[in-house]
Amino acid sequence: MLGVFDRTGPRLQAQRDLTAWDRAYLYAMYHIYLDRPIRTQRDNLAYAMQKIMVSQGAATPVR
Repeated sequence: MLGVFDRTGPRLQAQRDLTAWDRAYLYAMYHIYLDRPIRTQRDNLAYAMQKIMVSQGAATPVR
């Protein structure tokens, strides 16, 4: 996501769109249950991201 704000090179070379991983992260982050203990949120977020990426064919499942 931070690639969108990269100003080290010419603006035309800076990334202008979110990657599939960025979109999966944002989607998962906004759809996790807020009433769960904080210690489980990281695992829930990672699982949701993996599920999204696999469903889109952008990643292989981790075993």
